[in-house]
Amino acid sequence: MSQFPTQLRRVDTPVIGLDARTLSRASLRGIGVSTARLYKRLSEQRPNWRFVFYHQTALPLSDERLEGANITWKRIDVPGDRLDAWTQLRLPWQVLRDKVDLLHCPANWCPLWQPVPTIQTIHDLIPLTSQERPDGEPVVRFRLALQAARKARRVVCPSSYVAEQVAGRVPELGDRVSVIGWGGDRVAGIDPDLSQADLAPAGIGQRFALHMAAADPRKNTRRVLEAWSLLPPAVRSEFTLVLVGATGEFRRSLVRLIDRLGILKSVRLLEPVERLRLESLMRSAEVLVYPSVSEGFGLPIVEAFTRETAVLTSKVTSMPEVAGEAAELVDPRNTMAIRNGLERILTQPQYQRYLVNAGLERVAGMRWDGAAERMACVIEDVLGLGRSLSLAA
Repeated sequence: MSQFPTQLRRVDTPVIGLDARTLSRASLRGIGVSTARLYKRLSEQRPNWRFVFYHQTALPLSDERLEGANITWKRIDVPGDRLDAWTQLRLPWQVLRDKVDLLHCPANWCPLWQPVPTIQTIHDLIPLTSQERPDGEPVVRFRLALQAARKARRVVCPSSYVAEQVAGRVPELGDRVSVIGWGGDRVAGIDPDLSQADLAPAGIGQRFALHMAAADPRKNTRRVLEAWSLLPPAVRSEFTLVLVGATGEFRRSLVRLIDRLGILKSVRLLEPVERLRLESLMRSAEVLVYPSVSEGFGLPIVEAFTRETAVLTSKVTSMPEVAGEAAELVDPRNTMAIRNGLERILTQPQYQRYLVNAGLERVAGMRWDGAAERMACVIEDVLGLGRSLSLAA
């Protein structure tokens, strides 16, 4: 007998609960961005569905907050929230009380107690698989996430790479693992004044390479700087490397490294910028430098494609799956490979244009509307609403 019934009660106007904590921040990042874009399309495509967005803290004023006639924000909390009580007890108890038909946990973490059909999105298993493996809570939480996955009606992953990792660690999931890649939508237009507002005061020329700096070693910021220092002086005099997002002690350590490498004149550090300005910078860049050591998807790759920007990224984990042949793929642990890839893109305009065109062609099949429709089909399949979609690939 199947572990789960193949047909649940008919729900013509289902109520979908969402763990919306990643959406209840003033500025969305990472998983919050992808979840917001997914549910914006999903709520529009299924106007007869009701969505309850559960959050823990007061909602800040934000232009990025999702609103809609079929969306309700509901704040729930638990005193102290020790031992992740909000996730493990408060949230499942509330969805049961609210008679929610299905709960979606979009940010890896999911309750072990699942009183209603539950879909869990696992974006990556990096703390369990990366060589830059952290200690303590993240590892424990990811192990709990895999325990919860055993009980979920469906586990959604953004790439086949992650899906295979999850299936390998939780083989009893079988065909309950689905792949729904993130999307990217063409930007109608970027105001050039937005770029100039960031470029001119920072002393950045019109031709630059863009890298999102991060203290996390797997983001490879230090190796990007080392690779930049190996470029011919003529290239570094024509182009600037712009690093966005470094703050505090990490920023100070980068300044010391830049000084030691002797590349002060060709590198600029920018503070974190709001999303619209980041999109403008990406649109203006010659190349996005994204040689991450490990990713579960790699949304910046898709975002650069939509902004007609060439991409240098890694040939490991999920990134070749996302980029295909539309990016310069390098070994992220090989400084010379990164250096050579940069030189090829920056000094060969025809190759750069090829990458831009290939990226636009690649992203044409990676839209948020499509991702939302696939997610809707997963929900309908779990609830037995008469629709079914094979998502093994």
